[in-house]
Amino acid sequence: MTPTTTSRPPRPARPSRPARPPRPHPAIARRRRAVRGLPSRGEAIALGAVGLACAIVGYWLATGPVLSVHGTRVSGYDRPDATALQAAVADAADRGGSLLSPPVGAIRRRAITFPWVKDVYVARDWPVGIVVQIIPAEPIAIGVPTRGPRVLISSRGLVMGPAKGVRGLPRLVIPGAAPEEGQQIPAGARAALSLVKFSTPATAARFRKLRIEGGQLVGLLANGPELRLGAPTRIRAKAIAIEAVLLYANPEEKRTATYIDVSVPDHPALGGVVPIPDPVVVPEPAPAPAPTAPADGAATDPAATDPAASGAGAGDGTDPAADATGDAATDPADGTSPDAAETDLIDPAAATGAAVSPSSGG
Repeated sequence: MTPTTTSRPPRPARPSRPARPPRPHPAIARRRRAVRGLPSRGEAIALGAVGLACAIVGYWLATGPVLSVHGTRVSGYDRPDATALQAAVADAADRGGSLLSPPVGAIRRRAITFPWVKDVYVARDWPVGIVVQIIPAEPIAIGVPTRGPRVLISSRGLVMGPAKGVRGLPRLVIPGAAPEEGQQIPAGARAALSLVKFSTPATAARFRKLRIEGGQLVGLLANGPELRLGAPTRIRAKAIAIEAVLLYANPEEKRTATYIDVSVPDHPALGGVVPIPDPVVVPEPAPAPAPTAPADGAATDPAATDPAASGAGAGDGTDPAADATGDAATDPADGTSPDAAETDLIDPAAATGAAVSPSSGG
């Protein structure tokens, strides 16, 4: 046998790299840069040094003592703690920034720790000061602690002070005593506060006794039914469900309902509604049949059809006078039963209108 050999095809030749062009003469390179307007190496280094020096000087001017904040003024706040707010804002302004870049974030973080401050607006007060305009906060709920007086609560959940004489706000239950002014309310009350913020002002004003009870958020509507909201989750969706129920229920359903259940906000329920009964149709009575005339001249006297009035049992050999006194009614020898004497209580003569003589018995 002839041995077989495997031959590989020859590898293709690699393409040859193009030859680098020769470097131009230094004099020619300088000439080309001069024609294009490019600086030389030394000039480039000098320009870089000048730019770095300008940046250092600019940073020093922006953050140094020349343009630093030398005065802070608070505007739009006249609460009793205005002096404490002024000191806190001034301390935040002195800790960083300058007139070109005021420390707005630091000032805002210190200012909103005060419960009656909602936000701040910082502006430059030339030449070297800034002015902090306070946007005041408003209470949105009344906290009703189980111990102690009622307090006002801000939208951020801070206690704003006593709620004496304040009306028209929703009421949240705070377990135990209320926190100090400026402190946060407990977590359970914050869930109820979220429901207030997500509801319309008209509906939120009717909320009463909002609280966590057995892990469920419950409450009441003023002049309305009980609220059952289930677990304190999906608060926004449950607030929308309450608004939908109040919008589409008719006045009679709202008056008779005992609770609104939005624990499943996709399927709200209005419970305890008394259904309106269907009207009862009373049929008209059938007309009475007309009286018919008696046939063949029959007697029409009612006494003719009354066995008691016709003198039945009068001819049984008993004395009517004795029957009236009861002497002969008890004698079985005359053939008269006591039952006949008890039922025969009408005088035959009076019933027939004629004198009836007693029989002789023979």
